[in-house]
Amino acid sequence: MNPEERPEPGSIRLTADNEVERFDGEDWRPYAQLPDDGHETLFRGEDESGEQDRA
Repeated sequence: MNPEERPEPGSIRLTADNEVERFDGEDWRPYAQLPDDGHETLFRGEDESGEQDRA
């Protein structure tokens, strides 16, 4: 790998199989999924009911 192209530790990328990998400073490693906390992710503009905020 060209030193000018070396990613910074913590960089992420998608593989051809749409898997997320994280660069640990030495190599690209699969990025582990975070544990489920029992709550769905809210997107900007949604309230907890899933309704869009139309303000």
